[in-house]
Amino acid sequence: MKRAGSPDDVVELPKGPDELTVAGQRAEDAQAAKKVKFEVAAAAPAARPVFGGCEVLMRHEEFPTGQETRTARALLKAWPPQFDAPLEEADVVLALDSSYSMGRASQNGSGSNLLRQFCTNLVENGVPGTTLNVRMIRFGDVVEDLQIDGADGELMPVDGETQARFLTQIGKLTGDIGGTNISAAVQEGIRILKARIEEGGVAKRGYAKHIVVLTDGEANKGIRVGHELLANVKELIAEDYIFVHFVGLGGGVDAKFIEGVTEAGKQGIFTVAPIAAKISSAFEELFASVLKTRMALDVRITDADGERTERIGMLAGPRQQMIKVKVGRSDAAGTFGSVKATVVTAHAGIGMKLGADCEVPIKYYDATGLDAPQPKGVNREVEDAYEAYKVDKRAAQIMEQADSMQGASEMMASYTEQVSQSFGGVALKRMQGHLQAQSQLEEERTFDHMGASAGPIRAASMRTQSQF
Repeated sequence: MKRAGSPDDVVELPKGPDELTVAGQRAEDAQAAKKVKFEVAAAAPAARPVFGGCEVLMRHEEFPTGQETRTARALLKAWPPQFDAPLEEADVVLALDSSYSMGRASQNGSGSNLLRQFCTNLVENGVPGTTLNVRMIRFGDVVEDLQIDGADGELMPVDGETQARFLTQIGKLTGDIGGTNISAAVQEGIRILKARIEEGGVAKRGYAKHIVVLTDGEANKGIRVGHELLANVKELIAEDYIFVHFVGLGGGVDAKFIEGVTEAGKQGIFTVAPIAAKISSAFEELFASVLKTRMALDVRITDADGERTERIGMLAGPRQQMIKVKVGRSDAAGTFGSVKATVVTAHAGIGMKLGADCEVPIKYYDATGLDAPQPKGVNREVEDAYEAYKVDKRAAQIMEQADSMQGASEMMASYTEQVSQSFGGVALKRMQGHLQAQSQLEEERTFDHMGASAGPIRAASMRTQSQF
């Protein structure tokens, strides 16, 4: 399977201005963390077709004759099928940071102490309506297995029979391992889930499985560049449906690294907690999306370059994304050739719920005698999506470049003015949303302590945005 190298995403905008700080929290924060009941809100019914599928819209309506094969932009719109019943079980590996920076679990309010409380809460309360099959690992510069005693499978259900054994392993969580090797933890999680797939055979192969990394710091061992770890993850998972998610646990978390690993929310979810007491709510936010994800967005595309299958990310709900396709040469005006796309899956049951191919004919106009002819007839919906993609990219750059929260707000305000003069209404609305979310963070003063070195928040995935 050929992977999408670096597709131009449009719609996958992050959730949540619930940001982070864990180290040195007050005792009342720790007490509040104990009282949070772990629940995942039920998703509102989606107004979409019963069958999953996709649609492709070309950015341009006509292409000039006499030109060699060219790359053209298109908007892919995809949606999963509706399922008759909620997901009954979910396979999850929890990778838990136990590096020195997490502190000793015996220290009230430390990262390890709060993480232990959270895991206890998860095991005691579970997720209503869903059986969690879990394996825990902890990591610093090395990875240690926290498989429960008497386990007869790679993952074990969290239930009344196993609860005490899970709690025994949770009691081992503390910050006593030097270094932070996130890549080693992710690689071990993938190994476990692939073994789980082999263990379960065909019945386990098609459904999505998840690794959730809870960490307070940045990778200082192993693979330390986000997009390099992403490439490694894609190679290791091959065609299996495995996704890697992160819960950030403090002001020192390397948002840029995690953005790279999750490909800004397409290959995984990055959620954060503004205060220690919201670790559980951050995890709930993540699981609300995780438990809706049953499949990857694998798209088989046929164009002038032939047929290929690209994995574009998760498919938890309707999404849009800019893609690149090849348009072939034609020496005559008219309609010749097409671009075809279809959502595909390895799971037979899900496959029965997917629709037919989407096919877009390619039209050519007579460009004889024209100097440097260009495609014409811009599709406004696709242009809006492309402009929104550029706005998202620039907003993320501003968050990385700014050396203060006030500076980020000022830069965003200036860029919003530029967008109002140069782009369409959709892009302007999108940028106004970025500015509003940033202004809210500045007012909350959550990130004032972080300073220029941390960047104050460096990722668009840390802000609430509505989808268009």
